[in-house]
Amino acid sequence: MADISATVIATKVMQANLNHCAAAQDLLVASAARWMVDLIVIAEPYSIPPSAVSSRCSSAVILAPSRLPGTSFERLAAGEGWAAARWGELTVVSCYISPGHKRPVFERILGAIRSFVAQCRTPKILVLGDFNSKSVDWGCPEDSVRGRILRTWVEGSGLRVLNRGSEPTCVRAQGTSIVDVTFATPDVAATVSGWRVMDEETLSDHRYIAFDLRPPSSRVPPRHTHPSSSPRWALKRLDRDALRAAIAAAVWDPDADQDSCPDTESEAAALRDVATNISDACMPRTGAAPPNRRSVYWWSTEIEDLRNACLRARHRYAELRRPFQGGVAVGAGMSAETEMALRAEYRDAREALSGAIGKTKFRAWEEFILTLDQDP
Repeated sequence: MADISATVIATKVMQANLNHCAAAQDLLVASAARWMVDLIVIAEPYSIPPSAVSSRCSSAVILAPSRLPGTSFERLAAGEGWAAARWGELTVVSCYISPGHKRPVFERILGAIRSFVAQCRTPKILVLGDFNSKSVDWGCPEDSVRGRILRTWVEGSGLRVLNRGSEPTCVRAQGTSIVDVTFATPDVAATVSGWRVMDEETLSDHRYIAFDLRPPSSRVPPRHTHPSSSPRWALKRLDRDALRAAIAAAVWDPDADQDSCPDTESEAAALRDVATNISDACMPRTGAAPPNRRSVYWWSTEIEDLRNACLRARHRYAELRRPFQGGVAVGAGMSAETEMALRAEYRDAREALSGAIGKTKFRAWEEFILTLDQDP
């Protein structure tokens, strides 16, 4: 089995909740391929991908789309709302606990995971998922009953919270929350860098979480980083309104933890992500895709543009819905009509993106069938 130091260098991990949405799952697969993600942990998938490890009720999934040399991926256990897999020397647990579950069910699921973790012979354990629990320990303004229970469970299981800052992981019209949480044993926590909530359109109420795993002493750059992969943008097509909205969305959150990045390298990576997201939101990229970037068979420039348009609409809606920004009233005077118009704009953009994905996949599949018919 591969040594953990070799396994986790430049390993990219993504965490997502898809709300049982087909288009959201398609978009996640495309994003993971484009960003060359090695490990994906999913709550509420639309369907179970081939070779994935899933819970008994199929609400929690673990997928390793990129098989690193010498790294095994195998199912270890599965229960109600959780699944566990071995990935190299790392034990990964995916969990989803519905907000509709009563306290006894909530505690029973946590108890099963805790028993599994206690029986693991490795100190290298990663637990990720949507627990629908709120606690100040992972950035919420206050604790919920389930949050207090989960915090006690985390302490008793010997895990650490990896969440940083107070950026919402779930954004709905009714409000925002931080319910998607990442836990790890101390051995794994020491290898984590760049934990962040990504500013990307997901077609789900939940946002992607991403981070890297590598030894803390390693100075090796991420495996997928290449000098030629530095993006460039078409400055002449800059949307200044979208730029202002993207910057406002990025800098908002006066209560964010200013020391959330554990080292200079992680802080630089986080700043680079913010700058990239702002640029993507207000102008298209230019030039060919980097040679090491992958894409799914149905991805197109049209879908890329629709996703960027969706992100811009979300930024405009989010900016004006915030009553305060840095202590200054921003959206407090917004009329109900304006809010409804911005919400409708964002909804229409999401529907356009979702529809385009479905049509493009269908068209690509038909073209593939035609090539089979033509094959002698």
